[in-house]
Amino acid sequence: MIEISISFWFVLTGALIHMALGILWYSSFLFGNEWRRLVGKDPNILDRKGKGPLIALSAVSSLVMAY
Repeated sequence: MIEISISFWFVLTGALIHMALGILWYSSFLFGNEWRRLVGKDPNILDRKGKGPLIALSAVSSLVMAY
């Protein structure tokens, strides 16, 4: 059987890059305002309540995908 070694630093780096690209993609700098307009959210209201579990789930899924 072939032995495959996985560098966990590369997995962590890949997950961090994935999260950073997602944050940049949905920021007001790129497409965030357009996305909010298309889904019908007010761009002036920042609803940050309850985002912690979603961010944690996104981080875990990024780690799984990078692995």
